Amino acid sequence: MSALANVRPKSIRGPFMRVPLPRFIKIWFSLDLFLALFPPLHWAASGTEPIFGVPKPLFYLYGTSLFIAASVVAAYFCDKSLGGAQSGER
Repeated sequence: MSALANVRPKSIRGPFMRVPLPRFIKIWFSLDLFLALFPPLHWAASGTEPIFGVPKPLFYLYGTSLFIAASVVAAYFCDKSLGGAQSGER
């Protein structure tokens, strides 16, 4: 494998070596991680009063899911605008 690595010129980037995403996308993904993996926020949101007719735990779950999905879509469009190739494209 080391012989193969020496054959490839250093100036050619691999398929996964694109321009890095902007800082706000990285911060957004950090917030996704915090919301998804920090259960005390979910426990604090539990209660009996519904928000817009939805119980608080479900509202938190749906809100977190929507927030994470929006970050993936934003990262996709940001990567596309930076010149990232679509999958399968050479």
